[in-house]
Amino acid sequence: MFVLYLINFLLAVSSSMAMSLAPLFMTSALGFSRLTIGLLEGGYELSADCMKLFVGRRIDRLRKKKGWIVLGILLSCLSKPFLLLGMTSSFLALSFSRMLERISNGSIAAARDKFVAENSLPNERGKAYGKIMLSKTMGCFLGPLLLAFWCVLYPSVDGGHYISLILVSLL
Repeated sequence: MFVLYLINFLLAVSSSMAMSLAPLFMTSALGFSRLTIGLLEGGYELSADCMKLFVGRRIDRLRKKKGWIVLGILLSCLSKPFLLLGMTSSFLALSFSRMLERISNGSIAAARDKFVAENSLPNERGKAYGKIMLSKTMGCFLGPLLLAFWCVLYPSVDGGHYISLILVSLL
């Protein structure tokens, strides 16, 4: 279970660092309004929720969780280069990156929750689920904190700055 906590934490750090740059880039470099970004982000979240539903149903039928977790990790890793590409060339690559990242989250979440439920004692499921969500929440908190720290160290706001921030998030 510790490995799952660690993976959950590291993915949350990486994704929250990289993906929190996307709205900033869309407003400052592409000139998108906050309303447009809100609508886009809502669509990305919808894709994550649809993936959770799809994966949850597949897991209930096939009882295979590991493959969905691995797929989610791979999609999350693949989303970062597309984010990099999107910040240098096209909004479509940027949008594709956000969609991939949210779909990866949906794939991981359903499989992770099923894994936690099946591998914890009935009277300790709440505690186990709390630990897994704590690891994710800590990662989601630490990612932007590291991003802010990086921005203080290197205060430039040009295109190269965004790219360096994404590269740091890949580590």
